[in-house]
Amino acid sequence: MKKYFILLVLIVLASISLSAGFFSGYGVIFNFIGFAFIWQGEKFIRENFQKYTKVLYLFLFLTLFGWNAIATWWVHLTSALWVISVSNTLVMLIPFRIWFWVKKQLHERWHTPLFAVIWIAFEFFHHNWQLTWIWLTLGNAFLYQNTWVQWYEFTGVLGGSLWILGGNIFVFKLYNKQLNINYITSFLIIFYFVVPIIFSLYLYQKPLPKAQNEIEVLVVQPNIDPFTEKFSSGSQYISLEKQTKILLDLSERNLSRKTDLIVFPETAIDESFTESLITKFPNFQRVDTFVKKHQKDLLFGISTRAYYKTQQSPTSVYEKSVHAFYEDFNVAVLMQKDKDTFEVYKKMVLVPGVETIPFPEYTFFLKDFISGVGAQFFLLGTGKEQRVFETQKAKIAPVICYESMYGEFTAGFVKRGANILCTITNDGWLGDTPWQEHHLYLGALRSIETRKSMIHCSNMGVSGFINPKGEIGKTIPYNRRTTLLGNTQTYEGTTFYVLYGDYLGRLACLMVIGLAIYALGKKIILKNKKT
Repeated sequence: MKKYFILLVLIVLASISLSAGFFSGYGVIFNFIGFAFIWQGEKFIRENFQKYTKVLYLFLFLTLFGWNAIATWWVHLTSALWVISVSNTLVMLIPFRIWFWVKKQLHERWHTPLFAVIWIAFEFFHHNWQLTWIWLTLGNAFLYQNTWVQWYEFTGVLGGSLWILGGNIFVFKLYNKQLNINYITSFLIIFYFVVPIIFSLYLYQKPLPKAQNEIEVLVVQPNIDPFTEKFSSGSQYISLEKQTKILLDLSERNLSRKTDLIVFPETAIDESFTESLITKFPNFQRVDTFVKKHQKDLLFGISTRAYYKTQQSPTSVYEKSVHAFYEDFNVAVLMQKDKDTFEVYKKMVLVPGVETIPFPEYTFFLKDFISGVGAQFFLLGTGKEQRVFETQKAKIAPVICYESMYGEFTAGFVKRGANILCTITNDGWLGDTPWQEHHLYLGALRSIETRKSMIHCSNMGVSGFINPKGEIGKTIPYNRRTTLLGNTQTYEGTTFYVLYGDYLGRLACLMVIGLAIYALGKKIILKNKKT
């Protein structure tokens, strides 16, 4: 029983440590020991259990699920996301399986550095496939302590992940006496932990470059509950006409003569506008009339539906009543005061299990069921390219909700000329939980990576402004129907990270492939020698 109690303690310590950064600024310190507990558990199981494999994978599953459950406990309030949490735990076992296989061919001193390389490669891979769920990327743990990672403009969040993993290596090796404590070792440890912070504080105190333009922005937070008010299935449903009126009335009462841009949240008008007839819809016309009357630019979210004669993609669904295929999209629109046309960007990064079914080309058998329960919620179409919205004073990156989690993706807008970021989101699906605040603070990491200001507009909160240093200015709290009027700046130029993206992840993938080939080759050579 003592052995199992030790493992239980290690599970609890690892889960809490890896989650700590998501709850407070200095909590991220504990992330530097979380994996050390996991490695210690693996070592303990290997030395004390005959049924090594079964116990090890049970230990890992419980630890990783504990990390998911604690750090993102609010996910479990929605059944679809609960499934994602369990799935993410299983996916997280993959790098451990690779580690167990490759490390057999390496000296013990290289086991933990090998894991660090594999984990960085895993995080990069997890950013770029259809089961992506990257909330727990280690580098995100600095969301409340971003003054320590201003160098994300060079590395992105994977640099933070690497820093945390390196710290865990030092802790593990010191505890197991794999490092000799002397002046050189002490200096290296202090250097490793302190210098990145000093460099970050140096970058933080540097003055920002001269802004190209200053714009006055009115952020509108309508606070329409997605469960009870926003959609026709809700018990207290507010008609689309009234929802539009709420948005326009809030804007009219609070804009000023100097206001350059008004921002509404994601799917502010959720009417499934037929794309070919969008200008014929009364609510769309009301918004256009408002823009022309007040001579203000307006960025807002809508839902659109495109019809096709033939199937255009794996996510298009056949509708018998009109004998055509259709596809729904989550869309950002820019209406401008001096133009009769409008710009459109279709969301490209969809939430798996909520907005899309992963690998739809292979799960086509689910289409009829999905169509029956409402395809607009479970099988959205994916936009084909990033678009930058250009006004007289700004080149805006229209980032839609979940997309703001992805550093390299967001940087892609800046590569295309954007000089300010604008995230529109709902953030009402999980109630009054840390989700909303996390989303805002993770947006601050995007500002640091790109050195661009961000406008963050949410349906239910939290909305606000972020500067290029990741400093959060004025905000609207959760569950408030109001507006926020403020000035923000546009900045030209690109950072190293914008130019090269997640190069650390690509390098780690190449190293893992090389190490796997080495391990396989060594295994074959040893096998041939025995025979």
